[in-house]
Amino acid sequence: MGTTALKTPIYVISDMHLGSGDTATHHLFSSFLTSLPASAGTLVILGDLFDVWVGDDAATHTELSIASEINQVASRGIEVIFVRGNRDFLLGQDFCDRAGMRLVDEPIILSTITPATALIHGDILCTDDMAYQRFREKSRSSAWQRKVLRLPIWLRRRLGQWARWRSQYHQRSPAHDKKTITDANPDAVTRLMRQHNISRLIHGHTHRQNIHREPQYQNERWVLGDWHEGRGSVIVITDDGTTMHRLSLDDTLGVNWSAPWPLPGH
Repeated sequence: MGTTALKTPIYVISDMHLGSGDTATHHLFSSFLTSLPASAGTLVILGDLFDVWVGDDAATHTELSIASEINQVASRGIEVIFVRGNRDFLLGQDFCDRAGMRLVDEPIILSTITPATALIHGDILCTDDMAYQRFREKSRSSAWQRKVLRLPIWLRRRLGQWARWRSQYHQRSPAHDKKTITDANPDAVTRLMRQHNISRLIHGHTHRQNIHREPQYQNERWVLGDWHEGRGSVIVITDDGTTMHRLSLDDTLGVNWSAPWPLPGH
């Protein structure tokens, strides 16, 4: 997408992984959308909205209902922006049109926000996982995607299930060092921030909710957590500052917003 001005307040979420059978998280997502105030300017979804996506033509009834829920947000005058993740990189313009979302490429550079800020999904930072990075490069090519999308839907679904199983097995493997391979590589973070002349990076993907600050370089990296079992997170960017909040379901399936997390200075 490059440099752009988005209307504030900007709500940033990532890694909902809807469609995995986690009904509590689906309820949380629905309640979160409903809770967005009329004054909300922009909702940015930084990928992995769905746990797996094998093509717009294969969308299920549940996935189409989620599109309708998102479209209701857009109909209230809130711009909805979607960046593909590593689970839904095949999500296309047809579904985005149905959902009222604007499909954009990363990074999103916020031109009117201080400090200079970029938004990405985050998988490009995990350079220690070389096998995944090779797959990422291949799977983002238009020729590869056209070839896959020509396959029968039933076969694509089987391949999607296999890819999901393989990812889960890979992460559970004793030889798999999740603290390094699946986390952001510090050098990759530094390169990206220097390339785009930014001092704050916001991303998801790693599921390691945190705010990393490096005062000596005046840099910040804000990491969204994933959504699971009726819990999630959101970053809110306003003209006065940026906060991160944890989300959870209440007893009536409404959404609870935590105080800013973590506390400033921690």
